[in-house]
Amino acid sequence: MKAYMAFIEKESKEAGVTPKGLRIYFGATKPTKGKPGRETVFLNPVVAFKGIDGDISYAIHTDVDGNKEAITVGDVIDGKIPKPSDSKLSNGVIQSLAGDDVIWPPPPIQNDPNDYH
Repeated sequence: MKAYMAFIEKESKEAGVTPKGLRIYFGATKPTKGKPGRETVFLNPVVAFKGIDGDISYAIHTDVDGNKEAITVGDVIDGKIPKPSDSKLSNGVIQSLAGDDVIWPPPPIQNDPNDYH
């Protein structure tokens, strides 16, 4: 967790924003090939954006010149970033700040006598 927080703080500082907190998200994958889907929990930092009520999850966009800025995760998901009309955005890199580095599924694990240890 300390390494994750240090990563968020470093990337955010370089983009000129200060995270106001972490938002917790619950997610799940769809079942595939007869196997059940997996549930997960992940974190994302939040910050205020002009014109948006409340704090919102963000990612970091780095343009071709190395300049960083915070962009809303919603814009990334909705396909608004990169914007075809903005050559710097369309040629840049988007860095997710989501934390979901978990190597095991959430409990209970079926038929595992060591579950909940």
